[in-house]
Amino acid sequence: MKKIILLFVCSIFSFSISNAQTNACECMDIQINIMTDILENTMDLDIIKIEKKYAKQSEKCEEYYQNMGQEKMMNEMMSCPRFNEMMELTMKLMENPELMEEMMKLE
Repeated sequence: MKKIILLFVCSIFSFSISNAQTNACECMDIQINIMTDILENTMDLDIIKIEKKYAKQSEKCEEYYQNMGQEKMMNEMMSCPRFNEMMELTMKLMENPELMEEMMKLE
């Protein structure tokens, strides 16, 4: 009986860790999508349209971020499979100060 309870507790703990990781990665995926939209639509950039498109998802991520804290969230995001892609997009945005300014309006 003790082994079954221990196994159950371990599986719950494992699920909560993987669930937290998935949430951080999902939030990073949303950020990647926003950055991609901004970079792909530089000629016809409608920041309000982009903001509306991702509003609901961004709210959930903001709440998740507030609960996690910056350090823990960043640590989890660094282990996401698309972390390097996000860093590359960030560098591209930084090359264009006007786009970076628009990106900051979304935050």
